[in-house]
Amino acid sequence: MHPGIVSTGIVDDITPVVLAPFRSLIHRRLLTPEQGASAALRLATDPSLTVVTGRYYVRDQEARSPEVSYDPATRAAAWRLSLDWVTPE
Repeated sequence: MHPGIVSTGIVDDITPVVLAPFRSLIHRRLLTPEQGASAALRLATDPSLTVVTGRYYVRDQEARSPEVSYDPATRAAAWRLSLDWVTPE
């Protein structure tokens, strides 16, 4: 699930220095934290979605995941990394 680009401090952290004077304008074009959270909350609590699994959403709309997610080598590498992160030492 991708909530969209949300107006948070993270945006300030990744905004190039040359765009710093325009931060307030940038933030006005982004989702509010409440708007960003609303999609995740709906997807987590909507009773009609309790049987839905393995889907990708942009905000609260089902969408095709990025092309890289269909690459077998990338998926295998992501799986190996995930196992490394959760396997106790």
